[in-house]
Amino acid sequence: MEPKALVAFDLDGTLLEEGRFLPEAERAVRALAGAGYRLAVNTGRLAAGFALEAARRLDPEGPHAFSDGGLIGDALGRPLELHPFPPEATRRVYELLRRYRPPADLLTVRRVRLHLEGAPPPGLEEHVARTGTPSFPAPPEAVLAHPPLTVWLAGIPEATWAEARALVEGVLEAELHGPVEGRLFVGLRPRGRNKASALAALARRYRLPLARTVMVGDGKNDVAALAAAGLGLAVGNAVPEARSAADATLPPAGEGGLLAAVERIRARFG
Repeated sequence: MEPKALVAFDLDGTLLEEGRFLPEAERAVRALAGAGYRLAVNTGRLAAGFALEAARRLDPEGPHAFSDGGLIGDALGRPLELHPFPPEATRRVYELLRRYRPPADLLTVRRVRLHLEGAPPPGLEEHVARTGTPSFPAPPEAVLAHPPLTVWLAGIPEATWAEARALVEGVLEAELHGPVEGRLFVGLRPRGRNKASALAALARRYRLPLARTVMVGDGKNDVAALAAAGLGLAVGNAVPEARSAADATLPPAGEGGLLAAVERIRARFG
């Protein structure tokens, strides 16, 4: 039976809070699955740890999107499609890491999470606990053997980024957060590959047009998918950019936002 629509969810700040599946999320997922919708994770996280647990809760049989569209895979993390950094982009990231040695978080095509030896990202232990994905120290050369799906420069000084960005301009897109105390968090992805392209890939697997997709999210990396979806829903705790891109802003996740999303989705698609 053809689904009424595909509903894709961001994880952190939407379905999850501090790594825990919100009780409200359980109710929303049951309501939508029981009403004939297909559900999918559309996350920036690696296809590992708690992201896979969430995928299994949403749909243990269907496809899900991880690493901002870098991997389309099943609920066990097995890849159906891979969209890593192109070779030239990988080489430039290697040069950036070798030359500047910034605190970097690398999500790789081998589903292994790496950080530079001697330069762990701030709050790494806390983030490992929240995501369930351990991170391993490695030299810059490791990126050549483990092509990245996503790279985060996690607290690079503004002055360093002003110089280093020339290495990746034209081959990678940069998502900037901050500055906080003179440091930026910079997400790097291949140009044109994001949560919107991930949503389109998921829709193709169900032979659905984008008009029959829903994206529910809260972050900067959700903006493209919120704008591309047939119905984009930002929870009330979303960043301003996400609220602007969405068709509607709901109450915060955990405070009725996900149940309000169910009502909006049912009103649109039945």
